Amino acid sequence: MVHTQDHPPSWRLRAKILLMAADGHSNNDISSECSITSAAVTYWKRRFLAGGLHGLVNGSVDGRYDLLPNKEALQIEQVCNAWISAQATQGESS
Repeated sequence: MVHTQDHPPSWRLRAKILLMAADGHSNNDISSECSITSAAVTYWKRRFLAGGLHGLVNGSVDGRYDLLPNKEALQIEQVCNAWISAQATQGESS
């Protein structure tokens, strides 16, 4: 996983969950790899499906999502792209 001080750990975790899901990993595989529950995996996948990148920020108590500023959306996208690049590099070196 990509580690950088520029992005909060929670964003990196959410990005990893979604990228692993996109690669076809099961919720159990993702939860084991990320050290979280399967319910948490399902939660973030549903949030993403419901709100895209905006769904990945913490919503208010009444269930509505806060708007994700464009700067933060771009940062999450950068985390995802960096993770994809790191995975590709690891695949080339093996």
